[in-house]
Amino acid sequence: MEYVALDFETANNEAGCGCAIGLVRFDEEGKEQDSFYSLIHPRIPYFDPWMTSVHQLDSRDCLKAPQFPELWPVLQDFIKGDLVVAHFAQFDMGVLRRTLQVYGLQSDPIRYVCTCNLGRKIWPNLPCYKLSYLVQYLDLADYHQHYALDDALMCGRVMYRECGSHLLDEEGFHRYLSEKHYTPKVLPAYANNCTFLPSQG
Repeated sequence: MEYVALDFETANNEAGCGCAIGLVRFDEEGKEQDSFYSLIHPRIPYFDPWMTSVHQLDSRDCLKAPQFPELWPVLQDFIKGDLVVAHFAQFDMGVLRRTLQVYGLQSDPIRYVCTCNLGRKIWPNLPCYKLSYLVQYLDLADYHQHYALDDALMCGRVMYRECGSHLLDEEGFHRYLSEKHYTPKVLPAYANNCTFLPSQG
């Protein structure tokens, strides 16, 4: 079964204020099949200094980028209804949920797995479950932390190390998660309830 790793960076804490997104598609053998990256024009063009210090994105570049509703059809086509994985998915899927809501965008249900929480089930005695720590622990590769595409890539690789051959078929995958006492979550469907007009600036 294929899966899509996702990561957001945000400009501030308000809904619809992602400023970058990375997606990487993996096959059942953990091999990267495709990727997508874009900066995002946040709905509220304020860049929190602390967040900027983390992801190091240039606000001027983000403000030249498309707003999320312009990207959403491409993102939906990339995900194609497959399983989404994110590290600390409470954050990334929360960004997606609030963005869909604030823009009134349509979405089918999205099944997702948190590689951080799943890692706690599989390796219960590790001192840390941050993505950077797991990348080092699993000897995956050096990477550009908080660059959305690299974070998504490493998240997807961690997912394969967590699940391995259990990804070969969906029934076996869900049986494996059940044995680990982990249940995937679902971002609910949303209906389109507004017309989005792209900004002119």
